[in-house]
Amino acid sequence: MKLKNVLLIAMIFFLTTGLAPVFAETEVVEVKAAEPTLEIVEIKLCTAVEDRVAVDATTEFPNTTDKVYCWVKVTGASADDPQKIYQEWYYKGEKKASVELNIAGSPWRTWASKTLWHTWVGEWTVKIVDADGNVLKEVTFTVTSAEVETKPAAPIEEKTQIIR
Repeated sequence: MKLKNVLLIAMIFFLTTGLAPVFAETEVVEVKAAEPTLEIVEIKLCTAVEDRVAVDATTEFPNTTDKVYCWVKVTGASADDPQKIYQEWYYKGEKKASVELNIAGSPWRTWASKTLWHTWVGEWTVKIVDADGNVLKEVTFTVTSAEVETKPAAPIEEKTQIIR
């Protein structure tokens, strides 16, 4: 019985002194789930993509190659919250292209290609960048001068014709 009286007196005290709202107020804070972190788990450079698989993966291409594909496997996205990544293609430090790719699941395979000009011989870099500009992964490749086999020209026969 004494405990009930003490609790009753404490409650009356808090209510009459204005301290009750301090104890009674609760702030509801909505905790938002952290955005999934995108991760590039696999990256390949190749000359073709068939059935969402990189074909003939390599890091060296002759300058007779028309297109180079950059194939990536990404985790950390969901269908409920699709995200974007960008493939930025650099030749000798100069950005030549930026391709936006949608990521709508995990894991997600996607790719982009860059058409090469035969004079763009040297080192290339492809950076995979998220929507905030953070570099998730990068890969380098080299375009080499292809040896073009030339045949010697056939000798020119000189013919002299005398017209009378």
